[in-house]
Amino acid sequence: MSKNIVIPFFIISFYCFLQAENLRFEQISTEQGLSQVTIRAIVQDYQGFVWFGTDDGLNRFDGYSCKVYSYNPADPEGLQTNMITSLTEDENRTLWVGTHGSGLYKYNREMDRFVYFNLDTSKVKSPRKKIMSLYSAGNYLWIGTRD
Repeated sequence: MSKNIVIPFFIISFYCFLQAENLRFEQISTEQGLSQVTIRAIVQDYQGFVWFGTDDGLNRFDGYSCKVYSYNPADPEGLQTNMITSLTEDENRTLWVGTHGSGLYKYNREMDRFVYFNLDTSKVKSPRKKIMSLYSAGNYLWIGTRD
């Protein structure tokens, strides 16, 4: 290895080591209002909120506490399950929520509510209610379903 390559390597390695010293991790638990500790999906939205999809609802963390969105049988227009399996935010700043057994929802920030997004179409033969993954790329929302 030439000396010209070795010196920059050590400088970059030392800089990365110094950056790692500034990392800080905190544990979020039910004490901060997290509805459940089994996390299936995480996304940070453009406003800085961190959303956690759990087996017992969707949690929005503001850095101090969680607001929990969960199934309420008296609310036919809300989330129809508590098992949140996937989350993504698209380029239009729309938060999408995938569930296990209840399909796909999009978050309406102005109303602080979730709107069911109907995926039923005669051309789709896969189980549309079991969303396992979501990915936003450009104008497309990629949806991975069970099977």
